[in-house]
Amino acid sequence: DIDNQRLTVYKDGEVVVSTDVVTGNLNGFQTITGLYYAYNKETDQWMRGEDYLVFSDYWIGIEGAYGLHDASWRTNFGGDIYLYGGSHGCVNTPEEAMKTIYDNVTDGIPIISYHHDRPVQEAADNISETDSEDNL
Repeated sequence: DIDNQRLTVYKDGEVVVSTDVVTGNLNGFQTITGLYYAYNKETDQWMRGEDYLVFSDYWIGIEGAYGLHDASWRTNFGGDIYLYGGSHGCVNTPEEAMKTIYDNVTDGIPIISYHHDRPVQEAADNISETDSEDNL
């Protein structure tokens, strides 16, 4: 969920992990959207670009050079960080969450990356006090 900077992994209909992330910088490095399939899981991965060389413990590819990976160089995730300090298109994930994701994801599982209007409201947040009393 790019707009809410949130990654949620489900397994057998249950949430395995839900974590804040940092996606692609809006200055030409946006994270891709659509339906993809996990592939090329690796540990101890060096990632290199024109202006970076970084190491991650856990990597899951989603399309070409785009992937999900831990980002030990970040101390904060979520919020609006991606607007001014986003990634080069990958989904930067806290290391502890990424280990759980890595341990629960197999090659070929679907990954959906998307935008929608934010913020996401829980159903209970949309019910006013008056509506709640009328529906009890």
